[in-house]
Amino acid sequence: MHAKGRRPFAAISCILLVLSAGLTGWRYTAEPGAYYAPSGEEADLTQLLQKEKPDDGVYRTLLAQAGLGRPAVDALWDAPDGKQEILRLQAAYFASPHFLCQPNSPISFEERVTGAAGEEARSTDIVGIQAGDILLTPCSHTFGWRNGHAALVVDPVGRRTLESVVLGSKSSIQDLSKWEGYPQFAVLRLRDASMATRAQAAAWAMQHLVGIPYDFTVGVLHPKQPGETGITGTQCAHLVWLAYKAAGYDIDSNGGRVVLPRDIARSPLLEVVQVYGVDPSLLPQ
Repeated sequence: MHAKGRRPFAAISCILLVLSAGLTGWRYTAEPGAYYAPSGEEADLTQLLQKEKPDDGVYRTLLAQAGLGRPAVDALWDAPDGKQEILRLQAAYFASPHFLCQPNSPISFEERVTGAAGEEARSTDIVGIQAGDILLTPCSHTFGWRNGHAALVVDPVGRRTLESVVLGSKSSIQDLSKWEGYPQFAVLRLRDASMATRAQAAAWAMQHLVGIPYDFTVGVLHPKQPGETGITGTQCAHLVWLAYKAAGYDIDSNGGRVVLPRDIARSPLLEVVQVYGVDPSLLPQ
């Protein structure tokens, strides 16, 4: 009886030991893919920024040199000190960040930018955001699988997002500043849609998607599209997808049963506002 009673405990201990060893291993081996340096050399933008208005060449250059998409360039171009802000963002874009991989749940990890003394730091500033903008990063992984993370901007003035964060939590309001601590992120926006339409998606999310339990099985064990029972579970990309599906836009690029951050990143319905540490050619143009 005594020996038999020890078997379940021993089995559980063995499983926990294996998981611990695996997680410790990923702590040191999962960093590849967390950051991509700009492909070109840092250029002198002095003459380019003297133009009265940005043209297609300016937009292409500033995407490659500062990670700024057309909406962000337009927001900064005529703003007070906007040109200086562009130069500051260019410097940050070419500064290779130091980052560490750390746990954010019992089974998952994420990379965070750190300073020289190991304290948390920022990769760059996120600029020109509006309600309904979408944030994506691959800097979240489970046992080496870069499932990534997604969020929806719901309050650009207060710099607040709505996110389904990790297993065991409920979707909640988060601070945008945490996204400035990832070594790789993208800010995307619904293309050719009014500000009111995008704000409507954010408002719907605030009304229907706050406090929803995290469910990574949505689309597999539970329906992707909620039925009469309502929304009983969600995950990060699914939450963003639901907000825009309710507004009449399907931003899941492959229309599969499960929507992932990478599926949203490839949606032709979206355009780039800003990127950092990512190859812009992999995102909507």
